[in-house]
Amino acid sequence: MRLMPMLVMSPVTPHYQLSFRMSPVKASNRHS
Repeated sequence: MRLMPMLVMSPVTPHYQLSFRMSPVKASNRHS
């Protein structure tokens, strides 16, 4: 998705933290 590259480029961004907290399992799977 479009957020995929954005998250990888800026993992510290607040959006990433929100997504990680909301779905830590999904974030982990995508990050891997």
